[in-house]
Amino acid sequence: MRIIQSLGFLLTAGFVFGFHILTQGMAADAAEVIPKAPDVAGFVLGGPLLFVAALLLVPSSIMLMAPTSRSRHGITGGWFALWCLNAVLSMGFIGTGAALAWALIQR
Repeated sequence: MRIIQSLGFLLTAGFVFGFHILTQGMAADAAEVIPKAPDVAGFVLGGPLLFVAALLLVPSSIMLMAPTSRSRHGITGGWFALWCLNAVLSMGFIGTGAALAWALIQR
């Protein structure tokens, strides 16, 4: 379980770091010429990363809400802090998924 939580966090952090690197070197005039390039690249490259991270983090974070499950899998100390952070990320993933579903339903 700790490996799943670590891998999910690393995938999410990899997306954030990669998107930052992708958009950091853009000059202001390049953003006017190609306004959607970082967004498209972020979606194409980072979308699968975030999807896999969500598939890993959401079920494992929900399962670890039970104290007995946390103690069984050794989630204490620093691992508990990582689980708390991943639980917040999971809520963000669920909220994003709900917003996308709502947008598709309203279409």
